[in-house]
Amino acid sequence: ENSHVDGTADSSEGTETCSDQEVDAFGPDRLRKGETVLRARTSRILLVLEQCHDSFNHQAVLRTAEAFGIQHVWTLEPPPMLIKNSKVCRKVDKGSTNWLSL
Repeated sequence: ENSHVDGTADSSEGTETCSDQEVDAFGPDRLRKGETVLRARTSRILLVLEQCHDSFNHQAVLRTAEAFGIQHVWTLEPPPMLIKNSKVCRKVDKGSTNWLSL
């Protein structure tokens, strides 16, 4: 469901309704901006990331996809022993993975 500032919702997959407390916490202007950004996302493009051995590059691609409004990203991961920096860059994605369908 897509939530709106007034607490109502449209039927759409993967989103919850917005409570009055959330509206009060963020303010209606910020919620409207978020709704606008979410509506502008595209499901028409599917980004496939294959054989990315460097975690920093992987995270950069995810941030870029999020910035361009690409909703769906598929990752085909190499064996864990070939991935560089996997423990180091868990925070590098800057939260972009929270907004993407991986």
